[in-house]
Amino acid sequence: MTKTCIAMFAVLLAGCATPTTQGITVSAGATKEEAGKQMELAVQDMVDEQKRIMRVYRTLSTKANSFCGDYVGPTAGFFALPKPKGDVGQIYEKLYGIREQRTVLFVLEGTPAESAGIKAGDVLKSINDVNTNDVQQLEELSATAPPNAPLKYKIERAGAPLELTVQPDRACR
Repeated sequence: MTKTCIAMFAVLLAGCATPTTQGITVSAGATKEEAGKQMELAVQDMVDEQKRIMRVYRTLSTKANSFCGDYVGPTAGFFALPKPKGDVGQIYEKLYGIREQRTVLFVLEGTPAESAGIKAGDVLKSINDVNTNDVQQLEELSATAPPNAPLKYKIERAGAPLELTVQPDRACR
């Protein structure tokens, strides 16, 4: 009986023992590499979300343009941006070829931009002779361009200049 009591006491004591964990050593290089992978995943998620939002917005703004009165303008169906600053910019450049000058990130399927031949990675030089580096004039063009007038894009594709004309859809601005 005492041997049984001693054995039970030993088992109970062993159950109360504090577990020890062993620390894992990770190199600074491995940590930096993992952080880079996580940043790439975050950028990909942001781009996917931007596509989703643009698809929904485009559908609403083109189908409901009759409700917008005089606040109607052209829409081509693509998204472009200049290279963001910092580490995120490096990732946009690596994954999508985004450059310092406004670059096409994606073109929505079935849009006038796709029909005209605009492609992801095209660098926009001008729209209707407005330099894409001039943000103020681009905003003015966006606010005043007639909804049915063709949009003339000067682009650079793989280092070669190219001119494309897009017959846009009407959309709420």
